[in-house]
Amino acid sequence: MDNSKGAPEADVTDLYCDFLDDFPSEILFHICSFLDAKTIWRTLSRVSQGLHDLLSSDRFWKIRISKRWPQKYPAIPVNQKEFDWKSACEAREEQSRLWSSDAEAMENVIYREGIFAPVDSVHLMKGNDMLAAGSRDRYINVIRLSDLKADDPSSEKNCSLLSSDKTHKGWIWCMKSIDNTLVTGSWDSSVAMTDMGAGGAVMRRVKCKSAVLCLHCDHDVSFMGTYNKSVIQFDPRTAETISNKSYHSGPVLSMIGSENYLITGSEDSTIVIFDRKADEVLHKYKLPASYPVAMGIDREELWVGDHEGNLHLFDVSDGHIEYVQVCISCFILLKCTVRPR
Repeated sequence: MDNSKGAPEADVTDLYCDFLDDFPSEILFHICSFLDAKTIWRTLSRVSQGLHDLLSSDRFWKIRISKRWPQKYPAIPVNQKEFDWKSACEAREEQSRLWSSDAEAMENVIYREGIFAPVDSVHLMKGNDMLAAGSRDRYINVIRLSDLKADDPSSEKNCSLLSSDKTHKGWIWCMKSIDNTLVTGSWDSSVAMTDMGAGGAVMRRVKCKSAVLCLHCDHDVSFMGTYNKSVIQFDPRTAETISNKSYHSGPVLSMIGSENYLITGSEDSTIVIFDRKADEVLHKYKLPASYPVAMGIDREELWVGDHEGNLHLFDVSDGHIEYVQVCISCFILLKCTVRPR
């Protein structure tokens, strides 16, 4: 119909916007359940002001998370005014998508070149572009992951940055990095600092009296845990030992640190929070029937993997340690052969 002389036709987009705005929130919530969080926020919320207001509320994202994951979330109480529920939901859905279907969401790559013995330690450095591996034949291999192609077997030979058995005389048990410097601990009772910017040359070395089982490294001060129960503090710039403390009754197997605290786990089944500023043990917790072998921390959440494959969660806010929950038989693994497409 010719409407050139009459009133202008209504914009179809406006009609759809008004139509959606008239829906009850319960129906809109149900519609959104068929969409991922990224689409909801980046597309649907821009359709109209009414939808934007609805989807901007914390209530919407809290309900969405609780329906998909009924368990308590976050596992440790957070400041409700500061916590970003939308970003948390989007990130959790993305991680769930990535890890629920490896074949579709992940690219698997395998590196075998120059590795002839069991690998005891791996470490990602330089923004996850470089992967270091230490094995029982005393070899350190460093590769550039961006040069390793799943569909090109010949790329294994081209991605190597370092392959050397000259750094240590014993098994390479732990690895960390500070910028371009790869820090490695070994059963030869030493920590070596290798400059990857200088072709893999060993720049400094710290000697101790026992095997080095774990590391935590910062620019100005670093720590090592040893088989003879010691926690040794050293300066990575000069390789000088600053202190040597023994507050565990077994080998120190794992550690992780922050600006104020160092958290260590031992074969004596204890987890210790050490106050770096006060230079004293702040808290100690004993696992009832296992010992910690791996640690990770995210804000106030301390995650501890034990030797039986269980994953324990602790609240370590304000320097205290409070047991929260345990996930049974999680198989504590470090998987580094996958990356998002």
